[in-house]
Amino acid sequence: MAHPILEPARPANPEDWSEVFDAVHQFYWLEDHTLEDTMRAMREQHNFIATCGPRTFRLMGHGLPRLTRPNRKKQWISKLGEWNLKKNISSQEMEKIVQIQLERKTNDGKDTRFTVRGRPAAQENINRWQRRQKKDRLKEDFNSIPISPQTGKCLLAWHT
Repeated sequence: MAHPILEPARPANPEDWSEVFDAVHQFYWLEDHTLEDTMRAMREQHNFIATCGPRTFRLMGHGLPRLTRPNRKKQWISKLGEWNLKKNISSQEMEKIVQIQLERKTNDGKDTRFTVRGRPAAQENINRWQRRQKKDRLKEDFNSIPISPQTGKCLLAWHT
């Protein structure tokens, strides 16, 4: 029994992404919507659907093929990272935040607030990260403060 073969979906190319950058930046980054909401809004408002490969068939338990689509969310996450629009703070960044915070509190008695990629890092999130890590002491290596690969600038800022 022959099954119909569908044409593969065309992966989103750089021109497709550049056309929606401003809308994604506004909706996801500035208005602080979730990735899922952003994907839905770009599909509904801009007719933009990111794909990352051809559609494929997978045999189901009953022997009939089922059309499967690649993980679009993975491509979105990759593109947001490329654009430096990642909302989450990495463990490396959080460790540096805690180190700097501890040093400034101990040596200068200062409370310190942080921004990462231009967004404020909430003290509750810093405290939660510390509890989860359960670290007795922090490494004293300040040589690996996160640097943007695109601009070469430090992504971490702090002030009193």
